[in-house]
Amino acid sequence: MTAIRKLLVLLSILLLTGLSVKAATWTSIDVPGSTWTEVWGINAAGDVVGGYISAGTFHGFLLSNGNLTAIEVPGAVSTVALAINDMGQIAGGFGTSDGVTHGFVFDGQTYTILDFPDAVYTSALGISAAGEVVGAYGDTLGHRHGFTWSNGSFVTLDVPDFRSTELHGINNRGAIVGVCRRKGISRGFLRNSQGVFRKFSPTELMMDINDHKIVVGYGDNGFKLNLRTNKITYLQFPGGSSTLCFRINNIGQIVGRYYDGTKYRGFIRTP
Repeated sequence: MTAIRKLLVLLSILLLTGLSVKAATWTSIDVPGSTWTEVWGINAAGDVVGGYISAGTFHGFLLSNGNLTAIEVPGAVSTVALAINDMGQIAGGFGTSDGVTHGFVFDGQTYTILDFPDAVYTSALGISAAGEVVGAYGDTLGHRHGFTWSNGSFVTLDVPDFRSTELHGINNRGAIVGVCRRKGISRGFLRNSQGVFRKFSPTELMMDINDHKIVVGYGDNGFKLNLRTNKITYLQFPGGSSTLCFRINNIGQIVGRYYDGTKYRGFIRTP
């Protein structure tokens, strides 16, 4: 059977069974009164978290069922919410008046502050359904290290032979993705649940991974990468530019930010 006949047969089957190829839906997210909005996290329920700039200051937010809630660490001069898990726990970072960045986890009632021991700054960047946090901290020598935090305990986790490591995303099976740097070059990486590292090209910075082994991130544009097939799909918000993908949930919804020609806005992409 020729390739053309195979294609015609496939199209006939699709028509007969009522199947069709469904286009992805892109939804723009813009916090009212903001000059900049980013969506950093999404869970299985579709709740999203992120940050926005108003009056020159970064603020965190939660958008759930159409309701916008401020995420502001008490006493902070700036806050950004960077991840939300299926239990509704939010991880992120905040700045204090002394110029220091701290991490936090918010369970809806209480803010737990995360400061890696003896670090000059700490950023909580991702959180699993079990409440395990991944992130990055800086030491007094100016080096950046990755860390995990669980049940009150920190563990340093660095990519071997790289000067800088940031852990950005963790799925519910223990796989971690992030960014490592050496000699001024940044690369995305995966650390699987067996502790084996895989590094990617400098144009592929890894931000998150879901339980189906789909990774999202960005280089020149946003992308999603299926680790089972090694197929990469580049993503651009329709009519926008500078699309960055930050997080993906288990039903394949992706969040991030794009530029619309006047300002940065967040987005949700639903497959």
